[in-house]
Amino acid sequence: MLMKKFLYLLMTVALSMFAACTTPNENNGSGNDGGTPMPEPTPELAVNTFSINDVAGEFKSVALAQMDEYIYLAATPTAGITSAEDILGTDEYVYILVGPQLIGKEFDLKSEQNSYTIMSYLTGAILEGVAPEATDEISEGKASFLLENNVATAKVEITLVNGTVLKLHLSAEQKVVVNENTIARGDEEKPLRAAFYMEEEEVTTLYFTPGNIDYFAGIYDVTWYTYISVPSSLVNGEKQNLNEASLIMFGMGDNLDYDNYVEIYGDDLQGATGDYTITKKGEGVYAADINITVNGVLYKVSFDGTCVSAFAEPEKKTNYLSYNGQEYEISAATLTEANSLYTFTFTNSSGKELVLTAPDSAFGGDSYGFSQSKDFTVSYDGKVFSKANGNNGTMTAYYKVMSQVLELDFTDYDKLNFNYTGAVTVK
Repeated sequence: MLMKKFLYLLMTVALSMFAACTTPNENNGSGNDGGTPMPEPTPELAVNTFSINDVAGEFKSVALAQMDEYIYLAATPTAGITSAEDILGTDEYVYILVGPQLIGKEFDLKSEQNSYTIMSYLTGAILEGVAPEATDEISEGKASFLLENNVATAKVEITLVNGTVLKLHLSAEQKVVVNENTIARGDEEKPLRAAFYMEEEEVTTLYFTPGNIDYFAGIYDVTWYTYISVPSSLVNGEKQNLNEASLIMFGMGDNLDYDNYVEIYGDDLQGATGDYTITKKGEGVYAADINITVNGVLYKVSFDGTCVSAFAEPEKKTNYLSYNGQEYEISAATLTEANSLYTFTFTNSSGKELVLTAPDSAFGGDSYGFSQSKDFTVSYDGKVFSKANGNNGTMTAYYKVMSQVLELDFTDYDKLNFNYTGAVTVK
């Protein structure tokens, strides 16, 4: 159950820390030796210890790990555990995760909007999960998370709603990679997770987004993105102020709210101001520093890394059968034609017959579903998948009659998927 809670909160992401140090008021120099004694400063927790209402305890296993771009520390009083994943499987542990924007910073848990998560399953200080917009379990809290030479140090001080005060001081070493690329529009700053490039006719166009996508086709699925087109001759590492000669086009696309869409041109700046510096370091490798203000909103990009070609496409998996989580190879196909129906039988490594029947008109390259014909069926493992049997199913198939080549994808949106791309033996 605890692991399920961890996995859930890991997807929502969060972390935090706080270096607690109370400095007493200095004596006012009045010479009144009989006055109220000044309080002693609160001692700082030793590394890899905790306290619950000032009762101290020790973390005997601590580990640093990375989940995508997020860095986290996990600790437990149980000795002898080396991995963060195993620590999260113990009965008592704490977990502190932070996104790249909070590394090296100290922040307030109640007001911070950047991604972090803190959990505690220490006896006497249960905290199921505090994160941005999810702080009902605490009345106040501070945190800090530092990372230097692959050594992470986190400090946290939290007051739970029941008055319990939990303090943490964690440190562990592990090689991690921090995403230092950022993208911003106005006050909204995020990690820059994907970048794409296009070079055509002496024009270089770069696209940047906080969305975590691998190919350019996904640019219209992310929340928002920015793009800039400039003369390739100015991709030289020198700062360029916006003008007709330096800019071809700049814009911001918002896929959730088209009213936020922005696009300006070098010969129609629409009052926009700003500058950019773009350097090409190698094929697809760029550094970009962009600061452009349009309609009073500042758009910023700080990027240094590899961009994916906008023309790149994902490699398509072919000639496979996936059923109930098991995958097999399809090695051949035969075709039998009768009464305007095509029946394809696929030889595969499962040793079980896979047969697809559909009207010949369904093989023109368009999507075709079970609901479109009672004659569209798929048989496998002793089962017949069809509309009549209550199944969903769609294929996209193109059969080239002259060359006897088939390109076919099928899915039942559940447990049966297969593809065949290749020659067909006609019976």
